[in-house]
Amino acid sequence: MAYRILVGGYSTLLTTLLFNPYVSPATLEILNQSPSGINASWLAPHPTNSSIVFGTQEIDAGGVASYLIQPDGSARIVSNVSTYGSGPAYVGVLSNLRDVVAMNYNSGDGAVIPLELDGVTLTSPPPQGLVAFNGSGPNLARQLSAHPHMMFQNGATNSQELLVPDLGSDKVWRLTSTAPNTYDIAGYIQQPLGSGPRHGVVYTELEPDDGSVPATYVYIVHELANTVTQQTIPTLSSGIEPQLIATVPTIPPGGDNTTIAAAEILVGPANALYDEQYLYVSNRWDTNPLGDTVAVLNPNPLEVIAQVRTGVYGIRGMMIGGNQDQYIIVGGQGSGGVAVLERVDGGRNLTLVASLNSPLIEAPTTFVWL
Repeated sequence: MAYRILVGGYSTLLTTLLFNPYVSPATLEILNQSPSGINASWLAPHPTNSSIVFGTQEIDAGGVASYLIQPDGSARIVSNVSTYGSGPAYVGVLSNLRDVVAMNYNSGDGAVIPLELDGVTLTSPPPQGLVAFNGSGPNLARQLSAHPHMMFQNGATNSQELLVPDLGSDKVWRLTSTAPNTYDIAGYIQQPLGSGPRHGVVYTELEPDDGSVPATYVYIVHELANTVTQQTIPTLSSGIEPQLIATVPTIPPGGDNTTIAAAEILVGPANALYDEQYLYVSNRWDTNPLGDTVAVLNPNPLEVIAQVRTGVYGIRGMMIGGNQDQYIIVGGQGSGGVAVLERVDGGRNLTLVASLNSPLIEAPTTFVWL
């Protein structure tokens, strides 16, 4: 079957693409477009209902919109509420299905937005749903104040602890829930000074053959240093400090570390098609005429094993999809255009299978496989 993919970006439209890998060559085309509000630069799917999507409104008076996907693949705005902050760069839905969390990059705070029982209607965040971050870093151009860039849960179903990479303070904040729709800072994971932590993932190794407990690590991609770090993540109650295990650069050989900025990190899951898990990291703003790269990393020991050119420029976001999680879609915020890569060699490499350059798709940055 062909796949439908929703695309957001710095524009006033959402674009629904139709990707068909079952013809030769594979095709990627525009199915339709829908109003997004303004700058739906990050989209998040509902965890259990594929017809519901949430998107940031990345403007000074920040907001989050909810969308209902129609039978033809178009999106209809259902609600749009304030984040009570500026420039939300990220939105995510918690596994409790009650909270939608936005991170306001410019104003250095976050909002926990209640989700009504219908799963799609947002209500304004209560005062106790707002959380402020403080701190700074040594990079005077980028780190004068806190800049939370993302939120992810510590474990696939653990909505009791949220992890927030803060590009401005070189910390990953650890938040815990103290009441409904309320999260407070309970600790942090220190990052290398000046590194600018942007996004992250929690990764648990596959179960060892000897039946021992598999190790869990947190991997953070750093925009300012162009690195990925591997750290332990002890429970908050243990009192044990997280340990830095490894740091590796993300940019390709010969790349300019002063212009390239690492952005997104994904875990490629193991399944019937893939025996091992790998990490995928996007590198933005590479001046190479063949476009930005996606770096493929072995998680443990942490090492870059491939750099794959994509033909697009400015990969802010990317997303894994397909019935076996065999594809990664990327977009060029600077160049326009989108491309679909296939995970090959057991996930150790990527190959370009389809691309689309259209002036109708403006500054694409985020994707949801519908």
